[in-house]
Amino acid sequence: MGLLILTPPLSLAAISKVERTCALQLSKAAQKLSTTVYREISRCRKGQIRGSATTSCPTQKSLDKIDAAAAAVVAAAQQSCESKCSLSSLPCVASDLCPPADTVAESCTAGAENRPFEMRALGFPGPYCESLLGREVTAPADIGICVASLVEQTTDLTVARALGALPPEAGLSKPATQCLDAAVDGTGKLLRTIFRTAAKCRDAVNKGKKALNPTTCVDDDARLSAKIAKAEAKLRSLMSARCTIATVAELDPCGEGVGSANSVAVASNCLIDLAREAADGRVPPVERLVAPVSLIEGTYPPTARCGDNIVNQLPNPFLLLGEECDGSDDAACPGKCLPPGDLFECSCADVPRLRFFASSEGSETDAGWTGLSHNQLAADLSGFVVDLAGCDCSAFNGATCTGTTNDAVCDLRGSTMPVCSYSPSSAQSCDALGDGDGSDEDTDCYVCDEYSDNAGAHCGNQADCQSRCYSTSGIGFGLCQRQSDCGIGQVCRGRCDTAQYCIRTPNGGPLPVNSAGASVCGVQTFRTDVTGTLNVVTGAHEI
Repeated sequence: MGLLILTPPLSLAAISKVERTCALQLSKAAQKLSTTVYREISRCRKGQIRGSATTSCPTQKSLDKIDAAAAAVVAAAQQSCESKCSLSSLPCVASDLCPPADTVAESCTAGAENRPFEMRALGFPGPYCESLLGREVTAPADIGICVASLVEQTTDLTVARALGALPPEAGLSKPATQCLDAAVDGTGKLLRTIFRTAAKCRDAVNKGKKALNPTTCVDDDARLSAKIAKAEAKLRSLMSARCTIATVAELDPCGEGVGSANSVAVASNCLIDLAREAADGRVPPVERLVAPVSLIEGTYPPTARCGDNIVNQLPNPFLLLGEECDGSDDAACPGKCLPPGDLFECSCADVPRLRFFASSEGSETDAGWTGLSHNQLAADLSGFVVDLAGCDCSAFNGATCTGTTNDAVCDLRGSTMPVCSYSPSSAQSCDALGDGDGSDEDTDCYVCDEYSDNAGAHCGNQADCQSRCYSTSGIGFGLCQRQSDCGIGQVCRGRCDTAQYCIRTPNGGPLPVNSAGASVCGVQTFRTDVTGTLNVVTGAHEI
């Protein structure tokens, strides 16, 4: 099972100067690494195919260059991607890694210097870093290692697909060798252009110069999209000048098989698609042909999504069940994970379910037996997901039983009760785990973190958590209230985790209501789980 990210979605708030610098320096170093990897690997492999290079690819000289470029990514992170804890001045990449301080907690702001740095503002650790590292991201070097590894992996895969399965000493004709050079080198140039352009657009968004969606940044900027279109046209022109139908037939562009491209145009289109996907892929990773993590995603971590092959989403307004499985991360139901785009995407297909929808034209909400707001329309497409149990049917047509049945009445249950993000399968509501004041709030889910001596206890502030001193190897010692209570080389850890939140399931979107000349916008959320029954033959149900 993969990493389960328990943090809420990132806000669109402006990032700090330190965070912007970190993203910019990482991006520059990552671009150089990708260029180095592509150049060194492709040069060696082309030499093998021509029969003029060593049988070992990459060579030690090439490996040294690649390692140096990867080390530069790590160095960029170490130089730019950190601040200091506000009181103890310990280096930090996020406030929740700083020591406590009596009733509050230190922040990753360098105190009076006011240099805030939160790696989550840049998307780190993201859906890939902690799985790749096999541990928590706690230091700038961890960020650099993650970025370097992802960029190197994706570039390797791109070179391999551009060259295809041509063996060493493939016996290509001289014209086919020239065509191969054009295809591989031209794809590399296009890859660099797309990566550089997308990174430039992301940096402009971070600086506040462009008010664009980072994911579609390049497409939404006419000047940048024209730049990429020009680079694509150059690749087509290069291929037309250096290749013919006969020479393309000797090659294996995009790894589709030798001779699979029956024209220069087909080969060119394939290579352009390859570069686009590897540099700035947009479709869910499980639907990609080359690299599950694009170069831009390796540098600017994406938010969790169905289709990234990692179970990393909790229930939310756009994914009511959260993720039970995701592509290859399907331990909950091996081989039976529903794909992106399905009505029940990233959930298990072996669990019978129904999704209820309300129509604004066919239903209404009653705010009481009488009154001016009585019989208002329901929020369009509001609804919930329920599991079915206690019934049977031999055949269905949609949701209607058309076969034989011994028990047509199903028990329904939908998990819609507000629950805390640290325990999404809990049978207790946020309020029951929190202050019990009758309201489900995020503060109900604040809990002493795993480093606290009373880990898991509800906390109202830092004073409710019993922090401990930890050695660099993670061994806990005595209790502490602040960093000064610990010995040399030890860190006071254990905080009130205020990143936890209450997962509330909305019943559709905002509902405009006009009553007695007063307009309000109502948002309905469930307070309990949904229960009821459904007759799968007649459709009669009670919720």
